[in-house]
Amino acid sequence: MKVDKTVFNRHEIFTPEILDFHMDTIRDVEMIRFKNRNIGDGDKEYFMKIINKLSGIYDGVLYHDLFELSKKLTLKARMRIYGTIAFIEQEIKNKDKHIEGYQITVERYSDDVATYSERFSDYGEDD
Repeated sequence: MKVDKTVFNRHEIFTPEILDFHMDTIRDVEMIRFKNRNIGDGDKEYFMKIINKLSGIYDGVLYHDLFELSKKLTLKARMRIYGTIAFIEQEIKNKDKHIEGYQITVERYSDDVATYSERFSDYGEDD
């Protein structure tokens, strides 16, 4: 099975502030999981999957389905993930690096986020 991902140098791109932002995003997702600890096995697998993909960013791996996967999360968590993805994409463009097989754009997600913001998430309201 092929996993669509982009590899980047996190050390070149992330500032300490961005790293803190990303750590807070992972904590937010873990808190959502904790608040919903009586969920079924399928949802437990979902949280493991998204936390693993978020953690992959520490290793300089951006999975292409990360934003799509975040649809079950709160709007706050989803927007934080969107912000991280957009930041990485912009920094890669700024460094003039070629990304083979992966093109992420703000336009790709903007309509989806706007639609998502009009309803509650599957795992509770935002704080």
